[in-house]
Amino acid sequence: MPPSRASSERSLGEASSSGNEDRPTSVSISVGGTQYQVSRSLLEQHPDVMITRMASETWHSNPKDPLFIERDGERFRYVLDYMRDGQVSLPGGRGVTKTSILNDLTYYGFSNVNPECIRVEFSILEAPKYISRITEDYEDELRSLTQQRDQLNIDIACATVAHASCARRMTSGHAEIRFSMVEEKQEGYYRNLYVLRRHVHDLDFQVIEAVQKIRLQELPDDLNKALSKYGLQMLNYKETQGNYSTNNGSEKKTGIYAVTLTVSSLSS
Repeated sequence: MPPSRASSERSLGEASSSGNEDRPTSVSISVGGTQYQVSRSLLEQHPDVMITRMASETWHSNPKDPLFIERDGERFRYVLDYMRDGQVSLPGGRGVTKTSILNDLTYYGFSNVNPECIRVEFSILEAPKYISRITEDYEDELRSLTQQRDQLNIDIACATVAHASCARRMTSGHAEIRFSMVEEKQEGYYRNLYVLRRHVHDLDFQVIEAVQKIRLQELPDDLNKALSKYGLQMLNYKETQGNYSTNNGSEKKTGIYAVTLTVSSLSS
């Protein structure tokens, strides 16, 4: 259990007040392999933080031995700046972020740190490098988020088709299941396709809308994963696309208008 604030103050303070000349006035600290020499007077100004407690006689019996902290060595200099001045100025474009310093201060035991006390400064000459770095970070983040979004869209489409397939199979009892949002009408020598009324065929519309941008016939593993939730597996899958019209014929559209798949029980 960490020593109390009074204990830390006593352990550090007694050495200076008792005139113990053998106890160094500074503490050697190795942070991630980077060596620092920190004055005890600075540590005494922050009796509640982890470093001060580590440097106390309770935890650090031999003052000549360095303290070891597994943390980023380069950033520790900014922690010392905060301890001295209560604020930090970060050089822009050097790879040290405001968030990383706030995380370090929390790790070392500083509480209620005002983010405004940490400023990022850079000169006009450094601006292009800084912009290049944050642009690279943005592009990496955007790439990751795009991949997550694409997979989420695939999962949504598969979940929609799997749920509808289960529902329709239970009501029809057929292994082959068809979803269509159009109907054929004979008009003279031609058979034209017209969109059905949605409120009557809502399940069909849900499936067709789900697959308009996600071609599930190219993603059988993802669809089977969704179907397995209902104890089903896909044997065959087909998407039909072409031209069709709204019910009154006022608008022509092109796209997928029907999905047919054959499913069976996983136990089959």
